[in-house]
Amino acid sequence: MSTLNKDELIHEIGKMIVSDEEYSDDDWSAISVVGKFKGTSSRIQGYVYLEEGTWEAATPENLGFESLLQSLRDEMKKEAGGEHWKSCLIQIKRNDMSVNVKFDYESENTWTDDLSTLPDRLRPS
Repeated sequence: MSTLNKDELIHEIGKMIVSDEEYSDDDWSAISVVGKFKGTSSRIQGYVYLEEGTWEAATPENLGFESLLQSLRDEMKKEAGGEHWKSCLIQIKRNDMSVNVKFDYESENTWTDDLSTLPDRLRPS
């Protein structure tokens, strides 16, 4: 179990994403990563948005990433005294290095329900 609080964990997750080898060679303007949890299984998927306006599927390769997300889930459950969230959307914009995180406690498919429009819907605004 992590000793970091929610805000510290989100900061660590953001740092882990931007320093991940998957994104190191790209001239990216933004990154979106979705974490989905159902029972004891999890799935991570992501997209990198390039300066030229295109996007590529790109998921963090760091082996500790899912563990850090699970620590965030556990910490938020502990802090709120409620349930684990089922999915999260992490969006990072390079121009100001802002990190926006959204959580869904109802469904693990909130941000991934329509694959045909997924990359555009996940693009940070």
